Amino acid sequence: MALLWVAVMGVLIGMLGDRPRFAVPFLNLYFIPTLVLAGALLTLGCLWIYRLPEDSVERKIYRVLAFVVVIFLWFTMSVECFRTIRLLTEASQQAWQAQMALSILWSLFAGVLIAIGFIWRSATLRWMAILLFAATLTKILIVDMSGVNPLYRFGAVFALALLLALAAAAYQRFKPEE
Repeated sequence: MALLWVAVMGVLIGMLGDRPRFAVPFLNLYFIPTLVLAGALLTLGCLWIYRLPEDSVERKIYRVLAFVVVIFLWFTMSVECFRTIRLLTEASQQAWQAQMALSILWSLFAGVLIAIGFIWRSATLRWMAILLFAATLTKILIVDMSGVNPLYRFGAVFALALLLALAAAAYQRFKPEE
């Protein structure tokens, strides 16, 4: 646990600390350890959960661990995306484009979560994806839409509605029976 805590703190310090002016987005020495750590924790949890009885406390601990790992990965990806967009765009467009990029990233992340939730038959991951879709929708309506051209506003809401409709259709079609 101590080594895990040191790894998490190292990743967070690398993500939030000083770094060179430009690094390849999501493929740099600051973000790759995040992916390795998250992948190792999820793999460890998956290998562990299949050996446990349905009603065990350890399964509940895995669900909490999965929740923490997904939140950690979501947070570090958001920081990386926001930082990259702000470095690549002009000062007058930085805030708007960075916020829109975060909304796109969150929607894609939620889509991947719901797909993994179906593949692994994990209700926890599916519910996390639905909550992230709801947070993304709220962010788009409150933050992204303020001061945006009505055409872009329509496009963003339409794209999000399409993603939500696809997720709902997939959920209804592939929902495992109880």
